[in-house]
Amino acid sequence: MIVADITEDLSIYPVLAELVACLTLSLGDGAPCFSGLLMGDLIPTEYVGHCEDEDGKPSCGAAYVRVVTAYPTENFPDPLVRPTCNSVMAYQVRVGVVRCASVGLDNGDPVEPEELERITLQQLSDMKSIRQAIQCCLINAFPNVDHVLGAFEPMPQEGDVVGGEWPVTLLEDF
Repeated sequence: MIVADITEDLSIYPVLAELVACLTLSLGDGAPCFSGLLMGDLIPTEYVGHCEDEDGKPSCGAAYVRVVTAYPTENFPDPLVRPTCNSVMAYQVRVGVVRCASVGLDNGDPVEPEELERITLQQLSDMKSIRQAIQCCLINAFPNVDHVLGAFEPMPQEGDVVGGEWPVTLLEDF
C-alpha cells in the first residue's frame, strides 16, 4: 500500500533498514518468522508462533529493530538543549530477537535441564548475532554512523517466549 503523504527520512531510514537486513543475515539459518522495523514499545511477540522458513523447516520467533526515541544532539550522544531546525538527530533503537521456548512446567513436570541449556545457548547465539549485526555489518555498510552500544538486556519470560534486546544509539547519517 502506497500512501501519498509519506516522505521517507533519508537520513535514518536507510540505516535502520540496513540494520534489519544485517540482523536477518547474522541470524543465518536460525532466522525467525518475522524480521522488521517497528516504532515504540511494540515487541512483536504475536509472531512467536510456529511457522515455516523458506525451506519448509519449522521456525519460531521474531527479529526486530525498534525506534524508541529520537532527539537533537550537537555533542553525540548528549541531547541538545536548544535545537534548531538544522540540528543533527540521535536515535535510540533496540535490536532484539524473541523466540518460543517451553521454560515452564510441561504437564506438571519441570523442563529437562538439557532443554533449558538448549534455550540458553540459543539466546546466547541470538545475543552474538545482534552484536554482529550492529558492530560489524551495519558499521561496514555505514562507516560514518556513530553509535553507542548499550548493555544487552534479556527479557523476562512471558508465557513461552524468551529473548533479549541490545540498545544502541545512532547518529543520523548525511
